[in-house]
Amino acid sequence: MLTKMAEEEVGMLLGVPGEIEKLGRTVGDIQCLLSDAERRQIESKSIEKWLLELTDVMYDADDIMDLCQIKAKERSERHGCSSNFGCGISMLSCLRNPVFAHKIGTQIKELNSRLNEIYERKSKLSLQIESQNDVGPSNVRPVVPVPSAPLADIVGYKIEEDTAMLVKLLTTDDEESVKENVSAVAIVGMAGIGKSTLAKKVFYDPEIQREFPLRILVCVSKDLKEVQLLKCIIREVGGDYSAAEEKSELVPKLARLVENKKFFLVLDDVWPESQEVWNGLLREAMIGGARGSRLLVTTRNDRVARFIQATTTHHVQKLSEEDAWSLLAKQVALNELDSETLKDIGLELVKKCDGLPLAIIAIGGVLRGRGKDIREWQTISKSTLWSMVPDNHYFPQAFYLSYEDLPSYLKQCFIFCSLYPEDHVFFGNDLIYLWLAEGFLCDKGDLSFYETGKEYYKELVWRNLFEVVEELRYLSFVNTNVEVFPEGLRMLKKLIELIGLQPGNNCSSSSNLDDLGTLSLLSCLSLKSLEKVTDISVAKKANLKEKGHLKALSFYYNTDSGCQVSKPIEEKKAAEDVLNALDNLKPRYVMGLLDFEMETLPDYLRKAEAEKLTVWCSKELLVMITSLGVESSEWKKFEHIPRVKFYADDESLYATYQKTPFRFTTNVDSSA
Repeated sequence: MLTKMAEEEVGMLLGVPGEIEKLGRTVGDIQCLLSDAERRQIESKSIEKWLLELTDVMYDADDIMDLCQIKAKERSERHGCSSNFGCGISMLSCLRNPVFAHKIGTQIKELNSRLNEIYERKSKLSLQIESQNDVGPSNVRPVVPVPSAPLADIVGYKIEEDTAMLVKLLTTDDEESVKENVSAVAIVGMAGIGKSTLAKKVFYDPEIQREFPLRILVCVSKDLKEVQLLKCIIREVGGDYSAAEEKSELVPKLARLVENKKFFLVLDDVWPESQEVWNGLLREAMIGGARGSRLLVTTRNDRVARFIQATTTHHVQKLSEEDAWSLLAKQVALNELDSETLKDIGLELVKKCDGLPLAIIAIGGVLRGRGKDIREWQTISKSTLWSMVPDNHYFPQAFYLSYEDLPSYLKQCFIFCSLYPEDHVFFGNDLIYLWLAEGFLCDKGDLSFYETGKEYYKELVWRNLFEVVEELRYLSFVNTNVEVFPEGLRMLKKLIELIGLQPGNNCSSSSNLDDLGTLSLLSCLSLKSLEKVTDISVAKKANLKEKGHLKALSFYYNTDSGCQVSKPIEEKKAAEDVLNALDNLKPRYVMGLLDFEMETLPDYLRKAEAEKLTVWCSKELLVMITSLGVESSEWKKFEHIPRVKFYADDESLYATYQKTPFRFTTNVDSSA
């Protein structure tokens, strides 16, 4: 930003004339070395160290700019100016403070000295200057659709044989498996070989679904969180853990839910560090399941299989040469003629991938950007990265190749994601704004910052470095700043629980209630800020009455503004109309409705066959219900529901109703 201001004036204010221009030149010169340095850092510790030093200096430069912006904002606030107007002027004015200007000027001189020393070492490191053509969004490769292959094709046809074998094993009782109610089977294999894919194929097999009334699939990973895992399994089997937050509370709840029921539990990606997940945690809760229940574990380590006392251990084999080539050909969408031309070099590449499906998919992402030119494929096959990268058990060389093929602007975006835990799910919009906050996006040409980020995101998906999740089961927006329906929500067809989502009131596919229409498996749904939906037709698009699995439903109004803000009469009427548009709801266990300005209950409650209902409403409505009792017209709307709780006035007032045996208690003074 400093280099974009009047350089001469800034330099004079800081007492370092010429230093700002020098800083801009040096940074530009170093940028021309980055591509070569990033590519060669794997083979050279010296270059790796050089990059780390450069990163430290650039962070210090960011700190200087942050300090200037903070001081400028403080000055603007003192003088009653908008911090969003005339940013450059504010920055200049804060530098007119002689003490502050001297401090910043000294730091910039130091920065230039360090950057110059880093740049001068280029000859010693033999770094080559390369054109920075890859720093703008105009060079993002177009995203072309790639046909998705059937699951069997993704990992080779042998998966069908393995699936059939495991399904038969899991559904057949033999002498070994009936010794206890629950017997275990393990799938073992190295990273990227297809363990999880095989386990999911078994899990969704029709015979498994017929044999086991309860089926649970959870990812365990290295960092086992016991309480979170217990809650997840309780949700999967249709339970409600309510306010339970301790292992000692959750284990008995799970035990009651699975008692005498035949279940199939898949624990995906169990590490030695988390191998106690069965013997030390879940066994106590689930051993009471019906005889014939099964546990299927996927792991990279045979020790885990032995620890859980698996009766059978299945080792996943690498892909055959032909299956591997078939997978690669599908990744780059080769036609018959292309396949014939590229098969020899393609076989060389899959051989280097060592039969690992994930490695082949990674290389497929690289090849998509190179087209179907045999010379490009040969260049990738001859890359020195195949030999210079150590043969890491968890990270095959193909992953390094895939990363090194990224342009600089994508590398920093991709590496940023590693700050989050394994199996973390990103929504595209959120990730783009995180990149923007880190300064990874540039505004060039006809694309805005956001549009640039969207192109980056699409290219990382296109390169197979991001996996588009279509089987996400649980999603919560509680304690987040997400204010619109995330793009792609309608694709999560397996979603079971969706908490704290805020709809909009327009017809865009990214913010409309019709995104819920495709989510037929939802069993738990809560929507906040429903006052923003004023169109009945928009509400009906949620298609709630067709969601036969829905067991818990909550609507929240005015969650942003609080309960003190009064709505105009026409808005109150619109809110009632929206709620009444959601009639003919299927039976469910739990319902919730929050609107502290609610003056009348929605009519759809008359038909709702919930077991429990909780309502947060206005004090006036609660007083009316308690004072008129069974004579109240509002009473008729909920009297068929077994248990109802009402809260008002920030929950200081309450009323509870029980149908059988009849009981009604309240702390509301109806005479007041």
